[in-house]
Amino acid sequence: MLLRVVISIVSALGLLALLQGSKGVYALDEKEPNNNYQEGRLLIEDEVYWGKTIRRLQTSFPVPKIPTSAPIRPRPLITDIDVEIFCLDEDDNECNEIDKSEHQCSGMDDITSLTFTFLAVGCDQSLNAQDVDSCEDFVGIQTVTESLIICDDGEEIVFYDETVAVGSRFTVSGIDGGKLPATLSCAIRDRKNNNKVVQTVTVNTRGNDDLFLRDKFGSLQLEGCNDMDCTVNVEYEYKVTNTGNTDLILTLLSRDLDGSIKDMITMLNDLELSSGESTSIKEDAVLDICVEGRYNTTVVVNGETDSGRIVEDSDQYILIVPEIKRSRITIEISCSDDMNNECNDIIPHNDLQCSG
Repeated sequence: MLLRVVISIVSALGLLALLQGSKGVYALDEKEPNNNYQEGRLLIEDEVYWGKTIRRLQTSFPVPKIPTSAPIRPRPLITDIDVEIFCLDEDDNECNEIDKSEHQCSGMDDITSLTFTFLAVGCDQSLNAQDVDSCEDFVGIQTVTESLIICDDGEEIVFYDETVAVGSRFTVSGIDGGKLPATLSCAIRDRKNNNKVVQTVTVNTRGNDDLFLRDKFGSLQLEGCNDMDCTVNVEYEYKVTNTGNTDLILTLLSRDLDGSIKDMITMLNDLELSSGESTSIKEDAVLDICVEGRYNTTVVVNGETDSGRIVEDSDQYILIVPEIKRSRITIEISCSDDMNNECNDIIPHNDLQCSG
C-alpha cells in the first residue's frame, strides 16, 4: 500500500514539473502567472526543453528520407545503315513476278506482223517447235553480209521485199494491217552475188504449231509478233536508310549489275542522313524475258559519323528468267500388208487377171 502511494506522489510531481516547465507558453492560469519566471527566461528554458524532447523523438522515430530520382544516363550511340533493292515493271509488278509465258505468239487469234533479226546462219542453227523441213540451205549463206529478203504466201502475194544487213531487224506485216498468211515463205538472196537464193524458210502462223519469241528459222530469228516482244521496261530503286540514332554522311553508293559497275553517289542531291531518314535512287533498265538466266544486281553503301566511325551495308537482287519450254510433235505414217510387208515392198502380181 505504501509503495502505491509513493508512486502516485512521484507521478504527480513529474506532471507538475512538466506543466511548470512550459508555463511561460502554456500557463495553467493566465490570470496568475508564476512570478518566479521572467518572460525571457521562460522562453529560453522552454526552447531548451522542447529542443531536447524533439531530438529524443527524432532518435526514437527517425524521419524517413525521401528518395531522389536516379541519375539520367546518356543514351548509347547506335550507328547503322541499311540499303534495299526493289525492281518493278511499268504496271508495278515485282520483276520476278512478271508473266514470262507471254512470249508465245501462237496463242494469238490473228498474227498481223512478225519481226525478225537477220543472222546469216545455216539451217542447222534452227531452234523452233515447228516442222523440221521449214528451212533449206543453198551454197553461200554463211558469207552473206547483205541480203534481199522476199516473203510471200508461197504463191503470188508478196508481204516483204527489202534489202537487210546482217544483224538488222525487219518486220513483215499483213496487207493494209490485215493478218499474215497461214504459211509465210521467205527467200534469202545474196545481194552481192546477183541476188542468188542462198536459203529459204517457212513459218507457220496459223497457231496450230507453237511459235515463240526468239525462235530461229535458219537465218531468221523471231523478235516480235504484233505488239509483243521480248523486252520489258523495268525500274530499279536503291533505298538507303539511316537506322541508327546518330547523323551520317554517305561516302559510297555503288551498283554492280552483272559485272557492270556504276558509282551512284553523284546521283544523290543530299549526302547527309539524320536518324531514321531515307534517300533513294531510281534507275531504268530493259529486261529481256526471252533469255534464260540469273541476273544479279548488288548495291554497296558506306556512311560516316562526325566522330569518324564508318558503317556499311549491301543488298542483292536476283532476277530469274526461266527456260523457254519448246515442244515438238512428230507424226509418222506407216503402211503394211497382212504379212507385215511394207506397202512399197509388196511385189506386184501379173497373173491377177480373172481371164486367165
